[in-house]
Amino acid sequence: MNLLPEISYAPADCIARTEAQFACKIPTPTNVRQSTIDVARLVIRECFSKLNIVLLSYPRDAELESRVHAAVQTWEDSALALRYVPTALAFITTAYAHLSSIDLKIQLALFVVLATALDEPAIMHALPSQDFHARFCAGSVGMEHDMLGQLVGVLEKMPEFYSRYAAAAMGAAALQFVNVSILENESRDVRLHADAKAFVEYRRVRSSVAEAYAHFVWEKARFPDVNAYVQAIPDAILFIGYLNDVLSFYKEELEGEVGNYVGDRALVSGKSSLETLREVIDEAAAASDRIHKILGDGEARDAWDAFVTGGIAFHVIDPRYRLQEVLGTQYQ
Repeated sequence: MNLLPEISYAPADCIARTEAQFACKIPTPTNVRQSTIDVARLVIRECFSKLNIVLLSYPRDAELESRVHAAVQTWEDSALALRYVPTALAFITTAYAHLSSIDLKIQLALFVVLATALDEPAIMHALPSQDFHARFCAGSVGMEHDMLGQLVGVLEKMPEFYSRYAAAAMGAAALQFVNVSILENESRDVRLHADAKAFVEYRRVRSSVAEAYAHFVWEKARFPDVNAYVQAIPDAILFIGYLNDVLSFYKEELEGEVGNYVGDRALVSGKSSLETLREVIDEAAAASDRIHKILGDGEARDAWDAFVTGGIAFHVIDPRYRLQEVLGTQYQ
């Protein structure tokens, strides 16, 4: 089945690098790997069924690609940051295909490049992140040219494209993301308490930048009044996080990743991964229903539905999620 024939953001060298990384991290017996595939296939099919998912094709955007690459090449850490451009382009070209401004899409792509790169503990640790918030309050971060400085520069442009509240919420989400990333680096060996499920949820929301991604859906040019959608934001944050958790489960299991949301939630609740994933899918479906009721019919709901459809397509086409191994598809 050829799901997305028109889009390709996975050059051969990027795929080879990713697969080589996985090969080093997965000394997993075939039967264990197959069990992981079986669980992933089952829960993803259940997820698609409950959310009535239909996968669409998305054309490439040559101007977006060219301008994003040109912007990133001016950064201090350009050689490192360029590794994350394919993922950012795929995400913006699918999940945010409904947005009208190419200049906005460029800013969102740059944000995704930075958020994806900074999510790597080694990258965050190598940057002056420990005093980031103090320097941010002092107004000195944006004058620097490393990735944290570039992040501030991107956030400074958001009021051009989003309402005052939405742009400020994006900045707050970014500050929380950096703070929780620092915490995760410092608490990797801390054992979770059996009663710490609220902490697992707390950490998940703040590490996902989901509030920023939610507000991205509704640009100011079409939705100048934040009240057109803002009551749906809490559920949008939950939905975005849960959907990513379900669609990331396979690659995280094969990487042997610890400290992810599904694993930690299963640990503190005393349930299996399959039981936990099914709970997450049910909660995502319930959040989706509430979002539809809040938004009603019209442009605000259409924008949300376009984002969800594109966001799922993104997970299917981006090699880092390895879903072709689950769904039997090929990356183009």
